[in-house]
Amino acid sequence: MRDDDIDDLVDGILDALDASDPELREKLRESLERGIDLAMDQPGANVEIQLDLDPDAGPDVVVLDGGRVGPPDDGPREPGPDLTVLDGDADDEHVHVEVRGRTVRARTGRIDVHDSTQAVYVGAAPRLYRVRCFQGALMVLADGSPVAELRHGQTTDVEAARIEVHGLGTGAYAPV
Repeated sequence: MRDDDIDDLVDGILDALDASDPELREKLRESLERGIDLAMDQPGANVEIQLDLDPDAGPDVVVLDGGRVGPPDDGPREPGPDLTVLDGDADDEHVHVEVRGRTVRARTGRIDVHDSTQAVYVGAAPRLYRVRCFQGALMVLADGSPVAELRHGQTTDVEAARIEVHGLGTGAYAPV
């Protein structure tokens, strides 16, 4: 997990809490960072941060091939359904609004293997991930075959339907 991810997460939480007092913001930031560190230090922990990086961005628009060609048809149209406005009590009204937009997710995970194997990604379609070694030695496997041996500070990008790490060491991974 990158420090930028933690900063974005903490800032998002503080903004959602509307914490404007600088002293309160700093104390909340320290508490959140301590909690995240504790969660990441648990054996087998796989902490994933999901952020809406731009909550004001509108939904993605996709233009599909096909549709009308040429000028609009101003000819006769079939009548649509009859619409009626009903009078009702305010107590009977129920409004449900759902807004969908593009969510950008930062999926950074920790690697902590001690002569064992940890799955980074397993899926039907291949995905590209960046694997980094912080300490020790890590063997990166793509679809069961070794593709890279990493030592302290080294990084590799690997694309496969099954990405695993084996060895004695710690590190991190993230989609590219």
